[in-house]
Amino acid sequence: MPAHALLETYSVLTGFPPPHRAAPDLVGEWLDDRFPMILSPPGPQEQRALVRRLAAAGRTGGAVYDALVALTAQLAGAVLVTADVRAAATTGWSGSRCVTSARHPFGLGETVSRSGEGWADAQRWSVPYPAESTAEGRSRG
Repeated sequence: MPAHALLETYSVLTGFPPPHRAAPDLVGEWLDDRFPMILSPPGPQEQRALVRRLAAAGRTGGAVYDALVALTAQLAGAVLVTADVRAAATTGWSGSRCVTSARHPFGLGETVSRSGEGWADAQRWSVPYPAESTAEGRSRG
C-alpha cells in the first residue's frame, strides 16, 4: 500500500460519523495485518514529472491521486489491486500493472477480473482467483 494511501485509509475509517466510525486500535491492527508492506512515495522529481504528464493528458481532480497511487506501485514493481474500475483507467494510462475486482479488492468471496500484466502477483493480496485460472479448476483465496 502506498504510504499516503495508508494514512488516508486510517483517516477515513476512523473519521466516519458514528455509528460507522471504526475504533482507531482496530483500524491500526487491520492495516498492519492486511498491508505489511508500505511503499515509499515517488521523489520530488518523479512527482513533478507526473504533474507534467497529467497536464499534458488533460487529467484533473481525483485522477491525480489515482495516478500517484499508480506511479508509486509502478516504481516499487508492485501490482496495483483496486475495486475502482474508473481508477484502473488512470493506472493503465500510467503504465502500472493493475488487477481490478468486481466489488472488493481483497477477497471477501469476490472474484477478480484480469486487467493487464501481473495477474499471478495478485495472489499475495489474498485475492480469490476465478476457477478457470487455477490448475485444480477451483478458486483459491
